[in-house]
Amino acid sequence: MRTSIAIVTVTGALWAGMTALSTSAWAEGPTAATATGLEAPTSTKSAKLPNDGSIACAYYPDLTVRTVAEAESNPVVSFIKAANAPCKPGKVAGAVGYDATLGLIGRKGSLYVFADATGVDVYDFATRKRIHRGEVARAADGLSPADPKAMVVSADAAGLGIGYRHEVYETCSILKDKACWGKLAKLAGLTGDLAKQAPNCAAAYEAANAQPDFTSAIGFRRDVTIAPDGKVSVKVSGPVTCRSL
Repeated sequence: MRTSIAIVTVTGALWAGMTALSTSAWAEGPTAATATGLEAPTSTKSAKLPNDGSIACAYYPDLTVRTVAEAESNPVVSFIKAANAPCKPGKVAGAVGYDATLGLIGRKGSLYVFADATGVDVYDFATRKRIHRGEVARAADGLSPADPKAMVVSADAAGLGIGYRHEVYETCSILKDKACWGKLAKLAGLTGDLAKQAPNCAAAYEAANAQPDFTSAIGFRRDVTIAPDGKVSVKVSGPVTCRSL
């Protein structure tokens, strides 16, 4: 996939210059993602709610993405087909809801990308469906965007590309159950040489002072490509790592 010239490093405010979002709930939390080629909102607004929650609006020429974060609840994201929807409490006519819990970092066509250092959601406004969700391996938390384990999102004429370290687990231990590695490799979609040899869980467990029967989780690289027609393809690669839960 070609690399766009314009690179936006996602900060605590999600988009450089989106200072109005820096105090909103959707802009908080770890952010170690690099976005390349995505369309940023033309402007943003935010407001406080009476219950210590907040509302944030990202404006595009044809659409408004409105996020309401009530106290002690997940944010509620709405898409409104208007360029200047009000950024204030209350229902908005024609709003389409979406259960994103991450911050909006931009769009590519009808694809809206919500991401931070913990995971990524891609929502297709054309079909009103989430077409990809991925959780970043815990070991990637706090890494700089230049680190290959961090979240990287790129967009160009070929579509949308997302790369990150993913993690899966089963309720078994590689150290105690011979079948555990096979289950994990299948769940992760590992093939070929990646599926032949389990990672060094003994060293990982010892470093964490974990008991041998603790649940095993494995981390690996996941590269996702979403074509302009919405077709999703996923490629996995190493190195494969292990940790205890």
